[in-house]
Amino acid sequence: MDTRREEGRRLLGNPYRVHQQLLNAFSDGAFSRPLEPLGTRLLFRVEEWWTPPRVLVQSPLEADWHRAFVETPVLAKAPCQKPYAPALEPGQVLRFFLRANPTVRRASLRSEGKRLGPRLGLVHEPQQRDWLERRAAAGGFDLLDYRVMPRGKRVGWQGQRDRSPQLTHLCVDFEGFLQVTDPDQFLRTLAAGIGPAKAFGFGLLSVAPAR
Repeated sequence: MDTRREEGRRLLGNPYRVHQQLLNAFSDGAFSRPLEPLGTRLLFRVEEWWTPPRVLVQSPLEADWHRAFVETPVLAKAPCQKPYAPALEPGQVLRFFLRANPTVRRASLRSEGKRLGPRLGLVHEPQQRDWLERRAAAGGFDLLDYRVMPRGKRVGWQGQRDRSPQLTHLCVDFEGFLQVTDPDQFLRTLAAGIGPAKAFGFGLLSVAPAR
């Protein structure tokens, strides 16, 4: 049995554990709160359509991947690391890809008053489009032509699988074209990610030149 491959499968089977493993590449507490001035954080996405699966990571800090995986040798090849500093202009058209957890939070009532209730997944495409379009309006870009691809539900645990409650997140991929309206705000959006459940592999907005 290839123990490295089996351990890799177990790791990828719990996106929260992937997040914790990636954090090991940085000093303790480096992401205990979003970094100023852009509210930047560690963002990642498991791209299972590659063989072997690939993990894309975006971070404002340089990673020490040897430190992260020295005790968990699951990588098929050495990590590739490069600077990420997109040059943005108003009106610029970009291709984009986003794996997101589109949700809404309803207020619930208790005897002491209102409080935020649990997040509810938006399962219908019109709701999902409206969710993304609201974030685009606040995030410095307009959505042009794009498609919505539901990916079902993703399951994770914040501890040992047999000792922690199962956490389920609605998974939706958005892919298409966007236009930058406010480069500074859009840069903040890229750094901070979009939507909830970032520790479970959601929210990383990837862009590339349209041509």
